[in-house]
Amino acid sequence: MAVTTRPRTRFVAQRLFAIAICLVLGLWGVYDYVYKIPARQALADRGEVYRAVKHAIDDAVQYPAGSPEAMTALAQGGAAIRSGLEPLIASGRERDSSTVTLDQAFFEELRSRNEDQWFRDLLLMDAALAELARQRPGGQPLSEDFDRFYQEFLKDRIDRTGAISRPSDFDRLIQWAFILCLPFVPFLVIGLIAVLRVRYRLEEDGTLHYPGGTLAAQNVAGVDMTRWMSKSIAEVIASDGRRIRLDDFVHQHADAIVGAIAHRVQPDLWTPEARPVKPQDAVETPSAAAPAELEESRKAAG
Repeated sequence: MAVTTRPRTRFVAQRLFAIAICLVLGLWGVYDYVYKIPARQALADRGEVYRAVKHAIDDAVQYPAGSPEAMTALAQGGAAIRSGLEPLIASGRERDSSTVTLDQAFFEELRSRNEDQWFRDLLLMDAALAELARQRPGGQPLSEDFDRFYQEFLKDRIDRTGAISRPSDFDRLIQWAFILCLPFVPFLVIGLIAVLRVRYRLEEDGTLHYPGGTLAAQNVAGVDMTRWMSKSIAEVIASDGRRIRLDDFVHQHADAIVGAIAHRVQPDLWTPEARPVKPQDAVETPSAAAPAELEESRKAAG
């Protein structure tokens, strides 16, 4: 009866699992590197600006309005605000190629990058510092709006961003390790397709059909079984030196083909099931005359 191999379901499932893992890890790395890490970096930068503005306000209110100490503290807060505004203004200047116009198109562009609220926060903090810089005759207290800004707006923003840490170089390196899984995907897919196309067939007359040719039974010179028991890999050796590899881990029914050929070539070493022939220990059977001879020897001794 002819025997034809087919890819083992276990091998195909393992390859598909490996492809899925490499694809998921690779896309995860791309997403984190392109979107998540920059977003985390932006939030950490914004948190520093919020904290710098709060620190500037806390320092400024300790001194009289307009004093050099107060103005120095407010200048430090203003510098932090400008560091956040400059990238946004630069993007608007690139769009207009001249001055920045706070029109609908500008805010639509900020909104597309989820930066419109951040821009408004910066303007609000700048206005708050400007109010604090104005003279307050007779030690006049700050307005209720300013107090609301400080208590509800500024502290809320600081609490939101306080637990966000700045991404490190190690975080980016880890994502590169994930991204480098992507090149393995086409390699594994091509390999799997190649395995699915491969078939081996052994005819009843011993002719072996393999990818790329045919080997008649009389042209089989031997079988290399050195790796069969350890790795389930055998090589059929043709009389012209060709070596045809059969892997039972990859191809189901390869053991039947290997066993049939190996048993035909080396019947004293291999069974048709591709198992080594186990030598039987010789067992001596006592003859029927043995008990009588033993009895006579006992009588002679007596």
